[in-house]
Amino acid sequence: MRIYISSTFEDLLEHRSAVMQILRQLGYEVVAMEDYVAADAIPLKKVLEDVRSCDLYVGIFAWRYGYVPEKGPRLKGAKPGETSITEYEYRQALAAKRPVLAFLLEERAPWPVHFIDREPKSAVAVNKLRTELQRQRLVSYFTTPDQLAARVSAAVSTAGMRAEVQKQLIAPVSAQLIETFTDQSYLSDSHTMPIMELVASRRPPQAATINLKTTWWSTRLFLLAALGQKLGSLERILVFDEEGYIGMVSATSIRSTLRQIHKEADLFEKRILSQAPSSDIRQTTEKYINGWNKILKAEPGDSGPEKRIAETVTAPNLRLWFGEALLTTSVQLDDLKMASAVDLLRIMDYPNDFVPVSDGQDLLQLVNKAELANKLAHSSIKEMLDRSYVG
Repeated sequence: MRIYISSTFEDLLEHRSAVMQILRQLGYEVVAMEDYVAADAIPLKKVLEDVRSCDLYVGIFAWRYGYVPEKGPRLKGAKPGETSITEYEYRQALAAKRPVLAFLLEERAPWPVHFIDREPKSAVAVNKLRTELQRQRLVSYFTTPDQLAARVSAAVSTAGMRAEVQKQLIAPVSAQLIETFTDQSYLSDSHTMPIMELVASRRPPQAATINLKTTWWSTRLFLLAALGQKLGSLERILVFDEEGYIGMVSATSIRSTLRQIHKEADLFEKRILSQAPSSDIRQTTEKYINGWNKILKAEPGDSGPEKRIAETVTAPNLRLWFGEALLTTSVQLDDLKMASAVDLLRIMDYPNDFVPVSDGQDLLQLVNKAELANKLAHSSIKEMLDRSYVG
């Protein structure tokens, strides 16, 4: 992870040094003002480019506002000739949508008088910036360099965890994209286009969403799971109705359960899906669908054979069919970008490798728990090795 350290310079020299040392010991790449010591003046354009190039911004604020350049780019909240380089760095991090970690010197902490801005304009500016940070950001406070370094280290580790959670998010296929597959008519090529798109995309999705506001037949649910898993990467199906999230069930459970309910589904598994797919996924999909229609003995335009065996998918039926295999709870987080270590523990304790994450009302996405655990373990081992090497 590449981390930008932002602060005024002389007043926070020891604090900056302590933070940079511990972050480098942990194996992070640190970008800081010290990189510009050979320049006659700090090049604002290069500074802001470096902020954009980093994965994380760490801002350290005491009682100095910092040097105000006469010229500068237009950024929301910044004005050339009035905004200091330190605040410019913060505004650039916001504009670039980089995670921001802010650390403020405790108001009652002893501080050298000559490191406190007395000039009215600068004093007002630094107090205004500190007030904004406290109102709009989750900030931490510090007194000594060692205390600051420890808090930055902990916060950066948590930010790294959040970044890994973000990387393992899976966006389920929207219910609207596969809605035509539920059309209660003969399963023709036009109705199977959503399945074609689902299995033939460059990166076949691991999850799909269905909404029971549209009538779903049990046979179509079976086919969605069977074709999505056999020809693509579909692992989980998330079910909603008008009241919200009902639950999540695996494609494997859907296939094994519904083939016990429908002998036609069992025959389809044995006679059709047992055939190896060709390299042409679209052609194979058509072949499988034609095989399904033959098992049903359905003639083109005649939905009667399927309609006679199909059951309507409802919340009570889902609970009846799948029992405990239907996972009805989700991990509720107000904001994934602000996930804490406790939130991570809740994700890791979820009884499935795919964790549905909700904001309390609507499902957001899935977290691939197995992959997340692997990445976090790798990062932890690398951190220990880096510490051992430096030590």
